[in-house]
Amino acid sequence: MARFFKARFILSLSLLSVLTGCAFDPICPCTKDQPNPCREPEDDAFPTKILLRSYEGSALGALLPSNVKLTPAQALYALLEHGNRSDASTWIVGDNKEYSGYFEVFPPTQKGTLICRKFIQEMTLKTKGYGDRSYKAHGESCKNPPHTWRIVQEVQPFKTL
Repeated sequence: MARFFKARFILSLSLLSVLTGCAFDPICPCTKDQPNPCREPEDDAFPTKILLRSYEGSALGALLPSNVKLTPAQALYALLEHGNRSDASTWIVGDNKEYSGYFEVFPPTQKGTLICRKFIQEMTLKTKGYGDRSYKAHGESCKNPPHTWRIVQEVQPFKTL
């Protein structure tokens, strides 16, 4: 009988600690029905504001119009969250591929309580009067579980030919 109460106590304590950690997250506030609101359980997708917030701080992302940023944000977030040790992904926006890019992520590292991943980002912008412009940058994004990813640094972009 004591074993039953001990297991129940541990389960209750675990649930309480998860809910407490989540309740202090201003991005993903907890509810009774959804203890991990950053994830939508049906398709493992992340809400738009979470994706866009994870792409804030990107020097290359700052070159993009606001209506284009969601696509690269989705590509980067998916790699950071689910990518293998060294994985890559491409993205394209526009009928004529006006905006396109590439991300590569590297193995995660532990920095205190943070989980961090370095990444490389390449992007091509098609312009009418100036031709294609290609940019490269590299940086690092960190996640403090159970919170979302944030770019903590990205080297300023430089134009490549």
